[in-house]
Amino acid sequence: GMAVKDPNLPHGLRLVIEDYPYAVDSLEIWSAIKSWVEEYCSFYYETDSVVQKVAELQSWWKELREKGHGDKKDEPWWPKMQTHEELVETCTIIIWIASALRAAVNFGQYPYAGYLPNRPTISRGFMPEVSTPEYEELKLDLDKRDNPEWTFDTKPLEAFERFGKKLAEIEDRIMTMNNDKKWKNRAGPVKVPFTLLYPTSEGGLTGMGISNSVSI
Repeated sequence: GMAVKDPNLPHGLRLVIEDYPYAVDSLEIWSAIKSWVEEYCSFYYETDSVVQKVAELQSWWKELREKGHGDKKDEPWWPKMQTHEELVETCTIIIWIASALRAAVNFGQYPYAGYLPNRPTISRGFMPEVSTPEYEELKLDLDKRDNPEWTFDTKPLEAFERFGKKLAEIEDRIMTMNNDKKWKNRAGPVKVPFTLLYPTSEGGLTGMGISNSVSI
């Protein structure tokens, strides 16, 4: 495998290949997400019994399995959603897939896939013109759905602020490694730094930045 369990390391894993930018940066981001989820869930679902008794939570999990993945709903590997630990692990996975994993596999495609002859299958129809009803139907600005008043509880807000600071620290470390010639797969002869898991990005096609949800 690419990693072996090692409880003595911060993330509990030791990478077989140290100079593996995606794996190194992913572990950092994953751990930050999990810490945030752990803190958040501890405010509202602090015990196993609370997880079991909250009807909305159990209903959400039932819908996710039976409607979202109806063809797999009877598989034995599904978490039972009976413990605080299962809730944290599940939410961490969902957030990871919709944000960092999506950024890593999607935002680096444009330099190749944005050139039409490289992907002729995308030319099945004309792109809708800007300002047409068809264009507006396909566009969703996630920033406009942000609610700064998502909670008034002090402790979750403080935890969220710590999460943001942690991501900023991770980005600084990634940038430092991308300029360190010790890491050949970041700052080697080809000089292609790994930017796909930078937490932030300016506007436009930058090949970096982790969005809050799936974004195309």
